[in-house]
Amino acid sequence: MALAYEHFKTLLKLKTELKSINFFTKNQTRFFIWLLAVTKFNEDIDKNFSYYYSNIPNHISSQININNQIDLAVENGFLEKQNSTSDKRSIIIKATKQTLTEYDTYRELIKKCL
Repeated sequence: MALAYEHFKTLLKLKTELKSINFFTKNQTRFFIWLLAVTKFNEDIDKNFSYYYSNIPNHISSQININNQIDLAVENGFLEKQNSTSDKRSIIIKATKQTLTEYDTYRELIKKCL
């Protein structure tokens, strides 16, 4: 119980200081998008719209809502869209440097709570 409380206090502190954390913790769809965007894998994965559709359950969010939330994150500078080099029809969605930096800060503070 104390661990959960410490995590909660840390999250509240970060939400006031880190804009991307505040943005992505507003709803479940944004939270899933954030986790998928900042997750790093050993193999090279193109994180296009299909990647987000297939990894966010339908009962959590529709494809239209996922598109809208990604567009909002791009408008706010937390995600960026790039054309795929392997498939010109595909658009890759990546976390910006600000988002990755703030995510690393979040991870380090959470580790201290554990």
